[in-house]
Amino acid sequence: MGRRSKTVAEDGMKIPKDLIAKRFIIRKFFPPDDQLAVDLLRLMAGLNDIDFLHEWVMENQAVPKSEAGKVLAASLWGLQFRLLASVLHEILNVIEEMERLEGFAALQERMVESGRLALRTLSNVRNGTDKFSSKFLAMTRHQTAYHYDRAQFRSALGKVLKRFGSESDTYGILRSVEGKPQFHNPVPEFIRTEISRGLTGVGGGIDELKSLLHLEDQFHVFYRDIFVAYCQSRDIDPEELGVSAW
Repeated sequence: MGRRSKTVAEDGMKIPKDLIAKRFIIRKFFPPDDQLAVDLLRLMAGLNDIDFLHEWVMENQAVPKSEAGKVLAASLWGLQFRLLASVLHEILNVIEEMERLEGFAALQERMVESGRLALRTLSNVRNGTDKFSSKFLAMTRHQTAYHYDRAQFRSALGKVLKRFGSESDTYGILRSVEGKPQFHNPVPEFIRTEISRGLTGVGGGIDELKSLLHLEDQFHVFYRDIFVAYCQSRDIDPEELGVSAW
């Protein structure tokens, strides 16, 4: 279950060369009447999502040479950015709900220091004490991830034109995908980044992306450590799922 390993094509999908598969009894690790087990599965759903998103981001790092290519790449990056921020927002909500459960405090005491520090980092974002606050994550999740609000678009369009000038222009791009024509208009991407945090402009969003990737890493640390603590509290060997390779 390691991350960012080299991949090889297998049945049309890129599969890690060092792939390790471990069979396990589902109910042994995740009994449905154990609320902590259910919330761990909810967090694992988020973990799966951000791992696939991270892989998608890493596969599209190359910067195209043409201006039109750069426009397309920026639009794809915007989608990946919005999805990653939205998933992290939902993960923080699950952690907040999990902290209220009876038994969570005992698991937290069992966690090693790295896990407790990671939880503190995640909590600081959730409660707004970190400068990269939950306000930005919430705005992205509720307004731009897969939302097309008329009032928000009208307001942001005005801001974009005010920022770059009423006569500013951009590229409309026609391309062929699997033999079918597709037209790409980047203006909605300008609007959605403007709605999120006014990210339009050269280099916009770089600091936010770094913060998202840092949160992603902290969540991995927290999940690994709380899962080990959970297994120990229930006399289960976490190595049945190869936790040391996480």
